[in-house]
Amino acid sequence: MRKSSLLIAALLAISTSTFSKAMAETVTMHKDIQGISKISLNSAGKLFIQQGNKNSLKIEIDKELIPELNVSKTWNMLNLGLKHSYNYHPNSVKYYVVMKDISQVSTKNSGQVIISSNIKGKDLDLNVENSGSISTKQINVSHSTKIALANSGSISVGNLNTNDLDLSLKNSGSIAISNLHAKNLDSSLTNSGSVNIYGGKVNLQTIKLANSGTYKSQLQASRADIHISGSGSVYADVKDQASVNISGSGDLYVKGKPAFKSVSITGSGQIHSMQTFH
Repeated sequence: MRKSSLLIAALLAISTSTFSKAMAETVTMHKDIQGISKISLNSAGKLFIQQGNKNSLKIEIDKELIPELNVSKTWNMLNLGLKHSYNYHPNSVKYYVVMKDISQVSTKNSGQVIISSNIKGKDLDLNVENSGSISTKQINVSHSTKIALANSGSISVGNLNTNDLDLSLKNSGSIAISNLHAKNLDSSLTNSGSVNIYGGKVNLQTIKLANSGTYKSQLQASRADIHISGSGSVYADVKDQASVNISGSGDLYVKGKPAFKSVSITGSGQIHSMQTFH
C-alpha cells in the first residue's frame, strides 16, 4: 500500500512539473501596429479579431517557436505566420488583434480565424485558401462584400447585411451564411464544394455551378439567373422571375412560383418544384 502511495505521489509530481513547464514555455508578446485595414494569417495558428477604437496585437506563442515567428506589414496589410510550414498544432501560436478598420481578412495553410465582434465598414473581403477557416457572427457593409474559398476549408458567417455580395468557391470546401440581406448576390461554385444560405432576401441572385457540388439558397430572391454545368444541384427560393440554363445532368429545385423568362436544358438535367427545403 505504501509503495502504491509513493508511486502515485511520484506520478502526480511529474505531471505537475510537466504541466508547469508547458505553461512556462508559452510567451506573451505585444507589437505595435499602425495604419492597417487588412490582415492575413499565412500558416497554422489561431487568429482572434475584434474591431475597436485602436489597433493592437498580442501574440501567445510556444517559446521554441519564437525564431519561426514572422510578423510583417506590407502597405496596409498585416502578415502573420510562421516561417516554415511545419505541421504545428493550432494552439502553438495565438494572435489577438484589434483593428479600427477591417477591409480584408485572409488565411491559408490551415490557419483558423475567429472574428468575435461585429464588423462595420464600406467594403470587406474574406478569403480562405488551403484548408483554413474563417468564422464571424455579424457583418454590416454599406457597399460590397467578397467571400472566396479555394481548395478545402470553410467560411461561416452569421448575419450579413451588404449591398452586393460576390461569393466564390473553388474545389472542395464549404461556405455557410445564416442570414443574408443584399441587393445583388453573385455566386460561383466550381467542383465539389457546398454553399448554404439559410435565410434572408436579395433582389437578384445569380448562380453559376460547374461540375458537382451543392448550392442551397433558402433566402428569397425576387429574380434569379441560374446556370448549371455538370452534375451538381441547386436549391433556390425565387419569387417573381427566373432564367435557367442547364447543361449536363444537374438538377434545379425551385421553391416559389416564378415566371420563367427563359429555360434551356441540354442533357438529362431537370427543374423540380418543391414546397420546402430538404
